[in-house]
Amino acid sequence: MNLKKIIIILVILLLISIGAMVVIIGLNNKTVTDGNIQSNTVPEVPNQTEKQDTSLKVENDCNRFYAVKGCVEKFYTYYGTMYQSQDNNSLMPEEVKAKQAENKQKHAESLYQMLAPEYISFSGITKENIISKLPKMEIPVINITNMYVSEKTANVFVYIVSGTLRGRQNGELQNFQVMLEVDKINKTFRIYLQDYIREKYKNIKLGNEIEIQVPSGIEKNTYNSYDAKNILEETYVQDLFKKWKEEVLYQSELAYKHIDAEYKNKKFSTIEKFQAYRKNNLRKYVIMELDKYQKTQKDGYTQYACIDKAGNYYIFKETSIMNYTMLLDTYTVDQPEFIEKYEKMTENQKVQANIQKVFDAINLGDYEYMYNKLDQTFKNTYFKTQTEFENYIKKNFFSNNSIGYRDYQKNEEIYLYNIQISNKQGVGTIQKKVVMQLKEGTDFVMSFNVE
Repeated sequence: MNLKKIIIILVILLLISIGAMVVIIGLNNKTVTDGNIQSNTVPEVPNQTEKQDTSLKVENDCNRFYAVKGCVEKFYTYYGTMYQSQDNNSLMPEEVKAKQAENKQKHAESLYQMLAPEYISFSGITKENIISKLPKMEIPVINITNMYVSEKTANVFVYIVSGTLRGRQNGELQNFQVMLEVDKINKTFRIYLQDYIREKYKNIKLGNEIEIQVPSGIEKNTYNSYDAKNILEETYVQDLFKKWKEEVLYQSELAYKHIDAEYKNKKFSTIEKFQAYRKNNLRKYVIMELDKYQKTQKDGYTQYACIDKAGNYYIFKETSIMNYTMLLDTYTVDQPEFIEKYEKMTENQKVQANIQKVFDAINLGDYEYMYNKLDQTFKNTYFKTQTEFENYIKKNFFSNNSIGYRDYQKNEEIYLYNIQISNKQGVGTIQKKVVMQLKEGTDFVMSFNVE
């Protein structure tokens, strides 16, 4: 074999060896998974960490809402207590005055420990001058109207809380707004008062950012801790009921804003009409207590149909925690569930349901509703004005009526019912004949015997 052939053979063997080595190296960098060859090399993965949404949102977690509410109540309770025992009676023994001053300073220090260091610096407050820096206040009843949250970090949230404070004794009302930093891990908080918010954040709106540098955590002291909450549904509904009661009794304009729009147009087209309703039902609201409720999940809201111990209805349409609109009866605006049930009733059952509506209105002093349901000929004959009708009802019916059905007759489309009316709050009965004609949908007209 000549030299030229030998060289060609060696080159071929060298190329074969190099090719084999490339294949081996390639295979060593591959694994077979489910029959497919996968690269062992970890590819470069782009950073997929999404930026945390820190914009202001409505707080819609019930337990967190109550925890923050507890922080606000704690602060204002200490605030009001700081002045509660103060007495300027010059005849008071000196040792009593000294004890009062000592207690006042103790509560002042508790407030100081709940305030944020930045607020303390902003306001020029010290432990010694805090009493003179903060205006005098009674222990208040707190009504929270808005609670917004900015989830600044995984541990520390910022809250903007606004509402009203009502003095428990003098009844004075004032608006309030506070900002809180809340440490979920340490269960601690600190507060900024309204003057700071007005100066630093002039345009607080949902979806906006709150420009504030929050700490990684809030150190616990004697007064700035809070308890985590686990709120039962029954507790929440009780508080919802109490909130409405508070607003009707002490903040009627705010209560009026909570009336459902359709219901308001039909029953309280002006605030004066609502004020008249409030005045006529003041005693009812003073003593009212929740008896039972039913929760129904609707499209876009949660409905709580509540009944007090006197049998009155209050229908809450809740869109977020403690934010709602109200209906104060079941007859002014027919709810979808009532319409569905009504459509399945026999005509006889519909007549009874309508008679019950009428007496629900009488019991609530809603004479306008019943007057509008009177047959026009009957109305022209006996009650040309609503005032005449109202005076008749007040003289001839009870303030709280219960009805029973004795018998009825039907003549074509007209129903004649003999009913017995009982006094829920005492003794006595009334016999009445009710004439009713069913109209389109849930509408009807009626009349009754006038003696």
